[in-house]
Amino acid sequence: MRGPQAVIVPELSEKTLKAHYAGQGLLANILAAFAAAGKKQRELTSEDFARVDAFHIRGRAATAELAGRICWPQGARVLDLGCAIGGSARYLAGSHNCQVTAIDIIEEYIITAAALTDLSGLSKQVKYSVASVLQLPFADSSFDMVWTEHVQMNIADKKNFYSEIFRVLAPGGLLLFHDLFRQQQGELAFPVPWADNVVSTAGCAKKEENNNLSRYAAVDGRECRCKDKKSQSQS
Repeated sequence: MRGPQAVIVPELSEKTLKAHYAGQGLLANILAAFAAAGKKQRELTSEDFARVDAFHIRGRAATAELAGRICWPQGARVLDLGCAIGGSARYLAGSHNCQVTAIDIIEEYIITAAALTDLSGLSKQVKYSVASVLQLPFADSSFDMVWTEHVQMNIADKKNFYSEIFRVLAPGGLLLFHDLFRQQQGELAFPVPWADNVVSTAGCAKKEENNNLSRYAAVDGRECRCKDKKSQSQS
């Protein structure tokens, strides 16, 4: 098995990601679409936004399935990495009564996420900020759970990515993730939803490479294992 350095591709920078994902007028376009469909802003709910805010394969269904793999403690402190426009953060807050801190490097995503969350009536439970997953602006052991969907595939420096995750997790904390992995080496047929070219998809690692890093990247030697309900009931 190749070591951690094998999956680090410096060319995949935050500048590259911003160029691929950033846009303009996102919030206005979303609200205009709902208005055209006859929905008034005061009537919009988190479920309405699920049509447009799940930037990952299988959308809200996949989010619900991942969240259903664990038993949620009351008021859990959750960090959502790469939150985009906040779909998963709103779902977790609304469905599992937790406090969510959500970050993304795309400022327009954060602005849009905050506005949609306010319209959903969840702004007291979900807070957003522009930040990098490689330099998290939080103290050690700040969160009970870290949540991420389709993010590591955009990160070349996976060792730093997972080290930061484990640093901010409290002892016994959980990492829950939903992501894409390569089955084999070779070029993809571009474009794909998350990349226009081989440089922008260079962070998409093979599953065994990712497992090796996510298990042992902890800066203090701790391991974080994601338990499902069955394993929790047996512990």
